[in-house]
Amino acid sequence: MLSLHIEGVTRHESNGEIFGVAIPASEKTTLLQYKFDAKFGIDGSQVKIEPTGPDSFRVTVPQFIGIGFDDPVFEDALESNKVLGFLAAPAVQTRMINNILSDENKQKYITQNTAALKEQAKVFYLAIIASVDPKITIDFDFAG
Repeated sequence: MLSLHIEGVTRHESNGEIFGVAIPASEKTTLLQYKFDAKFGIDGSQVKIEPTGPDSFRVTVPQFIGIGFDDPVFEDALESNKVLGFLAAPAVQTRMINNILSDENKQKYITQNTAALKEQAKVFYLAIIASVDPKITIDFDFAG
């Protein structure tokens, strides 16, 4: 299992409308600050360790997958209204939170943090292999 600390701010904007036409000066912006520890992993059964020489191996690591989240914290939302902002529908904070924790965003977190995830995986496998023989040379090949 691999872990990353994620922090950010998400934004929701809406306008008041009459008969489907936006009303000028009716904008409402909602900001929601969040932080959590995202948990990622790999399917260990798909990891391949193959010899490439007498004292060297290649470790092939499959794609990272999102597992879940620990310690999520969502601050109270902040709203900013224009003069007629009260006409705009309020943001639904539950939808904002569900979007932050969505499968689509799990993949985005993986993409944005690939280097850190690869480094964590290398440290994990190097420690295991070094405990058997610290002189072995290891090359890594990551999927995707």
